[in-house]
Parts: sequence; structure tokens; C-alpha cells
Amino acid sequence: MYRTVLVAAFWGLAVVGAPTGLLHAGLIDFQSLAGLVEGSVVPNLTADGVVVSFENAIVAKYGGPVFAFTVGETLDTGSQAPFSNSDNVFITDALGVGTSNQHAIPSGPVVMTFDTPVTALRFLAVDIDLGEEVTAVVKNQSNAILDSIVTSVGGDGLNTLFDFGSVSGIRSLSIAFSKVQSNGNAAIGIDNLAFTAVPEPATAVLWSVLGIAGAVAAWRRRACPRKR
Repeated sequence: MYRTVLVAAFWGLAVVGAPTGLLHAGLIDFQSLAGLVEGSVVPNLTADGVVVSFENAIVAKYGGPVFAFTVGETLDTGSQAPFSNSDNVFITDALGVGTSNQHAIPSGPVVMTFDTPVTALRFLAVDIDLGEEVTAVVKNQSNAILDSIVTSVGGDGLNTLFDFGSVSGIRSLSIAFSKVQSNGNAAIGIDNLAFTAVPEPATAVLWSVLGIAGAVAAWRRRACPRKR
């Protein structure tokens, strides 16, 4: 019992005080969707005990016949060690109005909602090129913006890392695409979503308080044994 409450105390304090850069327990690389037909709606997925739901998101693959990732690419590439990526299944926004093998005007942001707060959030945006720009926004439970990243840095078939590692209490992630090229076509992949579940602060503090109180009680029992 004494060891148990001490573990609870230290666990609660560690969760409250741990640097978010050291926490990356959950990873969704979307390879579990390989059996789905390209263009299928992305189902709920789970990592680190967190259920992630998706809005306006579909399955996409390099070499697929539908979604604009077909010219000379068989694998997405990039070196964001240790967060590199070398698979061929990812997600993108729902197909807009256009030709049968290209995105046209983006259909709206891809939105991911986490059923519990997360921290250390990051993901890869694949194939930012030809004047495309990606805006990522994270919000809390009250739908207030916590942070945002906007970039057009990337390259054909390359990964660009979006890192919200210093932000905690994230309950949603919105990823919007825009295109300045005159033909209007835009196609961005999203891959390797990583995050860590963090207990609500009150829960972590409660564990710490209970654990410390229990440890003190156990110490007193040991220091003052009952007379027989």
C-alpha cells in the first residue's frame, strides 16, 4: 500500500510537471486504412486511449486513380527524424468539384476532434507545392484558439512537420488548404498524427494529493507501531 500511494503521488506530479517535448505516446500513421477504398470516409481512430473523430476527411494513397497524388510518386518521402514517414496511405480533404483525378477548390478544412485533452501534438503535411498553403489551428474544450501554424514550405512529395509540442489541453485540430495558382487545384496529404493524452489537471492533482496523504499515513503507522 505504501509503495502504491507513493507511485500515485509521483505519477500525478510527473504528469503535471513533465515537459511536453518528452511525451509522444500516441501515433496514427493511417496505414490501418490501407484496406479501405480510396475516397472512403475516415472512421474514428484510437491512439494512447484517445478516440479521434474526423470531419471532411477521406482516405488517399499515392498511385491512386483519384486524388492528384499520381505523378511519379510511389512513396511519400522526407526526413523529420525521428518523425519520418515512408508509407503510402494518408488522408486528405473531401474531393471538391473538378476533374476526375484532381482536387479542385479545397472543400474545407479537415477537422480532428479528440475525446480527451492531448498535448505534444504534431503531424506531417505531405506535398505542399505549386503555391499551396496550409493553416493548422488547435483549440481547447471551449473552442478558443490555442495556437496556429501557417506555412507554404514543402515540396513535391515531401513532408512538412507541424509541431504543437508546447501546447496542452488540445481538443480539436483544424487543417485548411488554400491555393494561389490560377488553375485552383489543391491536394495536400495529412499523415503521422502524434499526440499524448493528458489527464485533466484536477485529476492529476487529486492523485498527487491522495497519494501524498496516503504516504504520510503509512509513514506514521510505521513510525508509531501499535502496542500489543
